[in-house]
Amino acid sequence: MDFAINSDGSAMDMMGLTSNVTTSTNVSTLKQMKPKLEDSKPNSTFPSGWFRVAFSNELKPGQVRPLHYFDKHLVLFRTEYGTAHVLDAYCPHMGSHLGYGGHIKGNNIYCPYHTWAFDSQGSCVGVPYSHKTPPKVRIPTWPVCEVDGLIMVYYHPARKPPVWKFPGIQEWSSQQWSPFRRRTWQIRADIREIGENNLHDLHFFSLHGSRFRSAETVALKLDGPMFQRKLASQIFFSDQFKIEADSTQIFTQYGMGCVTIVSQIEFKVPLCMLNVVLTTPIDQDRIETCILLSTRKLLFGMANPFLNWLAMIEVASQLDGEIDVFENKIYLEKELIYPEDGPIVKHRQWTQQFYSESEI
Repeated sequence: MDFAINSDGSAMDMMGLTSNVTTSTNVSTLKQMKPKLEDSKPNSTFPSGWFRVAFSNELKPGQVRPLHYFDKHLVLFRTEYGTAHVLDAYCPHMGSHLGYGGHIKGNNIYCPYHTWAFDSQGSCVGVPYSHKTPPKVRIPTWPVCEVDGLIMVYYHPARKPPVWKFPGIQEWSSQQWSPFRRRTWQIRADIREIGENNLHDLHFFSLHGSRFRSAETVALKLDGPMFQRKLASQIFFSDQFKIEADSTQIFTQYGMGCVTIVSQIEFKVPLCMLNVVLTTPIDQDRIETCILLSTRKLLFGMANPFLNWLAMIEVASQLDGEIDVFENKIYLEKELIYPEDGPIVKHRQWTQQFYSESEI
């Protein structure tokens, strides 16, 4: 999990591990979404922190990609020397989108319209038909951290620099874990719903009742941008195969953009599964959620691909069953929370650090 931080806050993945992911996409469209109930987004800005905008294996040296997150149009590019950067999308000359037709030479990105050149810091470094380069023309940049196959950007509504480092995924490069599978959803929901959903103890029974027999929080840890919860439960690991077992799950949330879930399932053969839930705001109504999944390899190797496949089916089916709830509920600042609902109050107090003071 080695990475180097550049002077602009970016980081370069030093492991070269950018292709060990099996992908699948299930994207809801606005036409498929049901009408949203009135209310309730008291925070008009997005939370600050690190958020995934791409995977390393999606961006080769010299490639350019348009992005739309945080209700902004952005451009992601990788220089010919391998470093990923994110800028605001539009050329300050005449407003062309650099993500559509822009190209890379060396460390610079060139506008598709008049070939103005901008370096990785967003500064204009060349106008092809003039000897004069405007000294104060600059496209705003975004801090980038590339680690363990993820390209992360740091968002702050006032564009303040990062105040903490994204830790990465320790298991990404481990030979003890199977290659990661992934699925992606676009959901009309408040990003706070994702983190809180892992804390609602009683929803395990009401929404996933066929899987959970018991669930109890046995430990909580809060440390700056990290919120960790340990849950002991008894579950059906698979409805299809009727596997019942005791389970211990450790939920670790890093900011508002990443939750890791390590599940230890005590069956005839102990099973260990890792979910990485990466969520990024698209706009005020929609989020993009990607789940990465891996299982610890068993001694008998032929079972590993099957176990990975089965685990992804199980995890994806649980989120599929929750989307209809997410897209048709409102986020209430003052919910009627019972102690049995889980540590919601402590989590909400913890999340306030990611919103600007004017929004709390």
